[in-house]
Amino acid sequence: MPDPVSPLEKKAVARDPLAGLGDLTGVLRRVPTARDAPEADGPGAAMPSGHRLAAFGESPGVPLFEDLADETVERAAPPEPVAPPEPVAPPEPVPASASGVPAPASAPTVDVEALYEEAKRLATIGNYGRAIELYHRVLRAEPSHVRARNNLGFAYDARGDTDLAIAEYLQALELDRRNVQVYCNLGGVYGAKGWYDKAEEVLKQALRLEPKSAEAHCNLGIVYCKKGLYHLATAELKRAIELDADYVQAFYYLGECYNHLDRIDDAIEAFECALRAQPANHKAYYHLGILFDKKNLPDRAMRMYRRARELQGQAS
Repeated sequence: MPDPVSPLEKKAVARDPLAGLGDLTGVLRRVPTARDAPEADGPGAAMPSGHRLAAFGESPGVPLFEDLADETVERAAPPEPVAPPEPVAPPEPVPASASGVPAPASAPTVDVEALYEEAKRLATIGNYGRAIELYHRVLRAEPSHVRARNNLGFAYDARGDTDLAIAEYLQALELDRRNVQVYCNLGGVYGAKGWYDKAEEVLKQALRLEPKSAEAHCNLGIVYCKKGLYHLATAELKRAIELDADYVQAFYYLGECYNHLDRIDDAIEAFECALRAQPANHKAYYHLGILFDKKNLPDRAMRMYRRARELQGQAS
């Protein structure tokens, strides 16, 4: 992989979960954590500067008794004002180690990139179930990891869970709207599901972002081929081959388009180029058998059919 290739070329994220493309699905909306605004007043507000609470302010003394008849009787002296109690400082916090109580254990750190690389390795050898588990662990630790989101979509697609794959690709585009690989992968899944108009839309967006993307040209060519637009398809597929001379899928579908256009010799050449890049492609041998039949070359056609069956048996 730069990260895994598209399901169409690859049939094409790992186009990485993409407010964003509209409210396509509620679960895909990524809600940023809002920072609470400070309160102007109310509970917990700071006391205004200079404010003091009156404690026991002085009050006039109260006579113990009063003898109106005898002015010689001395009045009792007023009581002395009582001073407010001294504030008591709160106790110093006791460190956990000193109190004998063990400090809570910190959460173990996750090596995100190591998990990501292991998930990629597992996907490469076809262990998609375990790869999916690891990609989820990566995303729990780092939800904005676009490559993991893209590759999770690829793993779901490879396992046949195309709806889950689409959800991951859309969420990846929420995180990075300029990620050409994710657009290619999403277009590949749309095309595989027969949603050709949606596929065409996202693949054209990929080409607006990166006009020299061989994968986007190839996938768009495949979409045109599936729609029966063979002339448009051949133009896109030939452009993909100009950008990547070993692009097997581009040669394969170019051969299909030439076959539909009755350009038999060009179709044979395209399938032979596909076999030079991928000698075990049994479908290419099968199509060559059809083409040699069309040219009334039954012996060569039979050899192609036989080789196609052998390779298909080995693959299964």
